[in-house]
Amino acid sequence: MANNIRGDGPIRTGGPVLDYATGMQAASAVLAALLLKARTGEGQFIDLAMQDVAMLLLNRNTSIAASTGAPPAPAGNREAPLLGRYETQDGYVMLAGYFPDHCRGICKAVGLNDYAALTAKAFMTDILAIEQAVAARLLIKTSDEWDVLFAQANAVAGGVQSLEQTLAGGQPTARGLLQQVETKAGPQQVTTAG
Repeated sequence: MANNIRGDGPIRTGGPVLDYATGMQAASAVLAALLLKARTGEGQFIDLAMQDVAMLLLNRNTSIAASTGAPPAPAGNREAPLLGRYETQDGYVMLAGYFPDHCRGICKAVGLNDYAALTAKAFMTDILAIEQAVAARLLIKTSDEWDVLFAQANAVAGGVQSLEQTLAGGQPTARGLLQQVETKAGPQQVTTAG
């Protein structure tokens, strides 16, 4: 049986993520078919499978397994240096250092400008030491403080909020994401289409 990112077997997600993702893929396919029909007059047949969508959502792991014959080893909450979850003074941030330019942008945002100035080759040669320096630097500020600094630097990173923090922040309300429905159990707040 396949392992999760921790290496201890499948994990149930908090909601039917694959159902939602497949629905979004279906909506995109229908819209593409309608556009093509408007241009050519030809109808289209849509063939969509949840397993395909699951493999798409796990694109990196799917690609590695298909190319090498074996999935990557469990990586915990980090896929690679500067790619994943890192601790801050009061919580976590997610870093998305997929490419050297992303990694250099993260270094710049956290004030490690000497690393940000390295060539791509030099940067990747020293990536483990750089990751340690970034991880140490992230511990000196809160997630919210880093979130502001990442945004100012256009770094591909951001603070992680709990669901309670996200709801209290006001954006779900401002965007009309929630609506109240009466149920047998009393009034409930439910999400609408985003």
